[in-house]
Amino acid sequence: MAKRRAGRRVRRTVDEWRALVEEHGASGESSAAFCTRRGIVLSSFNRARSRLAEATAVTTPKAVDFLPVSDTPHDSTGWELELSVGDRVVIRLRGA
Repeated sequence: MAKRRAGRRVRRTVDEWRALVEEHGASGESSAAFCTRRGIVLSSFNRARSRLAEATAVTTPKAVDFLPVSDTPHDSTGWELELSVGDRVVIRLRGA
């Protein structure tokens, strides 16, 4: 972990900031108390946390609103719809 040298600016890597943000989340402390205890400038911590959140939001896939539906051959006596929605879960609908 990066250490602060007298009067010098500390540069932390993304992984170091990520570890600090995770440690803060597990600590139960306020951001100000956590930063004071660790010797971190609060505004730097908040900026890093925001950037990590933005990066996560960009790379996290969003929920799918629509799923592809395939057209399968059927007879003219009715219809059937089958949805696979997870491990061993299938929903079948039939109509006339």
